[in-house]
Amino acid sequence: MQAANTLSHQLPGEAAFGDRERQQGVNWTWAAENIGETSDQTVNGALGLHQAMMNEHPPNDGHRQNILNTSGNIVGIAILIDQQHGLLWLTEDFAHV
Repeated sequence: MQAANTLSHQLPGEAAFGDRERQQGVNWTWAAENIGETSDQTVNGALGLHQAMMNEHPPNDGHRQNILNTSGNIVGIAILIDQQHGLLWLTEDFAHV
């Protein structure tokens, strides 16, 4: 996402999310991904993105549902400070293996 400066679950030429998970050795039976970006490059920026996901309401609460889903038994979180574009990129990956 940083290289393309685009928030997207799948960039052109990139494998699908589930395939990327498997390429990293995660042999999942259920998997989900939340992504976000903010110009606040501090801890508060990352926490704000996560809190915004938690504040979602049905029927538009897919991020919240991913976080609260009890099927997952592993979580991966990545935060990248992108000085070039002035952004903080966040990914939260959830899976059941």
